[in-house]
Amino acid sequence: MQVPQHSVFTRQDLEAALDASRVGIWVWEVASNRVTWTPQLERLFGFEPGTYDGTFDTYRECIFPDDRGLVLGAIQSTLQTGDDYLVEHRVVRRGDASPIFVECRGRVERAPDGKPTRMTGTVMDVTARHLAEQQLAERDQIDRLLNELGSDYVYAADLRAPVLVPTIVAGSFERVTSYTPEEVGQRGGWFQLVHPDDRKALVERAAQGMGLRPFISEYRIVTRDGDVRWLRDHVRPQADATGRTVRIIGGVKDITDRKHLEEQAQQSQKMEALARLAGGVAHDFNNLLTVIFGGVGVLQLTPRADRDAEAVEAIITSAERAAELTRALLALGRRQLTVARPMKLSEALAAARPLLEKSLNDAVRLEVVDEAADTTVRIDAGQLQLVLLNLVMNARDASPPGGTVKLVARAVELTPRGSVRPPELPAGRYGAVEIIDQGEGIPPQVLPRIFEPFFTTKPQGQGTGLGLAISHGIVSQLGGALAVKSRVGHGTTFTVYLPQSAASSSLPAPAEPMRMHPGGSEAILVVEDEPRLRRLVARVLKDFGYSVTEAGSAEEALALGEELHARLALLLTDVRMPGMDGHTLGRALRERHPGLKVLLMSGYAPDESVTHDVTSGAVPFLSKPFTPDGLARRVRELLDTPAQSTQK
Repeated sequence: MQVPQHSVFTRQDLEAALDASRVGIWVWEVASNRVTWTPQLERLFGFEPGTYDGTFDTYRECIFPDDRGLVLGAIQSTLQTGDDYLVEHRVVRRGDASPIFVECRGRVERAPDGKPTRMTGTVMDVTARHLAEQQLAERDQIDRLLNELGSDYVYAADLRAPVLVPTIVAGSFERVTSYTPEEVGQRGGWFQLVHPDDRKALVERAAQGMGLRPFISEYRIVTRDGDVRWLRDHVRPQADATGRTVRIIGGVKDITDRKHLEEQAQQSQKMEALARLAGGVAHDFNNLLTVIFGGVGVLQLTPRADRDAEAVEAIITSAERAAELTRALLALGRRQLTVARPMKLSEALAAARPLLEKSLNDAVRLEVVDEAADTTVRIDAGQLQLVLLNLVMNARDASPPGGTVKLVARAVELTPRGSVRPPELPAGRYGAVEIIDQGEGIPPQVLPRIFEPFFTTKPQGQGTGLGLAISHGIVSQLGGALAVKSRVGHGTTFTVYLPQSAASSSLPAPAEPMRMHPGGSEAILVVEDEPRLRRLVARVLKDFGYSVTEAGSAEEALALGEELHARLALLLTDVRMPGMDGHTLGRALRERHPGLKVLLMSGYAPDESVTHDVTSGAVPFLSKPFTPDGLARRVRELLDTPAQSTQK
């Protein structure tokens, strides 16, 4: 390099300036096609000083393959037009697979005849500027993705790093994951947060998708507190200058609530299938039980000997146990007719406490904390006792010797975005009862299945797998939810949520004294499609003095004629029958004879309108199975009730 004599800069000054600015100088002799580089340019292109052979072909090989057309086109344009040469491109340095970005500038010199003779110019390393611009564009893309994908957070991660850790995040990363990006790195990378059961599949899915095509993955992570969260991850791979995927940008949505709803929908489908089975079995079984109770009741009226009395007692005991099984089947299938009434949660808990204490053994203690104050909920007290009994017995079995089962009753308000709100419940005010044990906890892989019918982790012969399923069915039928939270080594908490009621708590009014012989002479129409049960009910009512007409279906009952209908005081009808159901029959007859009283009987309520009318008290109801005495008393009670106070 020649330095003018009048310059104030020495050669060393210029060399130092070129080194510091990472700029090299080149000269291209067009005619000879020879290229001269300064040592700075040789180092920039990865050559040892003095090793560049000066050929244009070698220079061309240093240009990144995808950029050669751009560079050669710019040179050709400068030679033709005389405009300054300016192009930015990538260079493949010798011994380094990662390209750098350079900015080339130059001017053409021409002979007197106008022909180009040489080009002189500079090459500047602009890799740092390019990376800064890339990071800025990446940040802009992340901000756009946050809005575009509707994500909870968006991230960027470098695949060349030893472990996968978000390097840039926007949105609610810490709220969703419970970690900062730095803590993710300290734990060994993102895959260490992924649920063990999902980790292998996610790694395989990521390996398959790491081209340049976006892909979506759904998987679970485990938070700092042990909670399991479902994430939906929109991943967009990005390539470096060589076309190799080196980073990813993604948008993540917390879909835990949606997954819970999907799981509950699947569970509901299973429960509905089981409900149909349980309801069908219970309906037929209840008819048989009613016949058994009725037959035994008749025998009890005229016992022949002590031996007969003992046999009758054994039959009654067996029938009562079968009735309990039927009620459990109906509760499991959510087909049991319940009469929920406003009741103070504290009173219901106090009523259940003696039964709960008896269910515990001497090694486990019951502690009750009542913080419910005046909280009123709509419940069926008997069914709530069954739920609490199931949950307390489960807690007892899980507790170590000397442990404590704790019940906490309180009022809660569940908000739309609250983390503790079961997804099937709307926001609002609820009464809650927590059943807390000090056991070993439930493993994460078992937790999703605990409400499945017949699923149990207890040893064979020590559990039916129906207790939690039945409890779940009862609470759901009451309009509430049964939630569970558990950590291995830290025990389990079941929470029963029941909607609060605006009505004040009230005890049922005392019943008026029943006559010693609850019979009568009124005309009653008995409609029942099961012949043996129909004949038995008719016989019992006749024995109590009533005038009874029988019909095997609603259609047969309607065909009996107006003369009979006008004499009727009471219609006693089964609800579930082929053809027209009993509820519809009752409405049809009352339209013709408004003074007619209707008493529905069933052990199964498939129609929501029937359930609503019964639970609201609009329609009197007799639950199967029943005894002859129970039938007679219910009939007499209804007949003695003023017409304007029934069947509104």
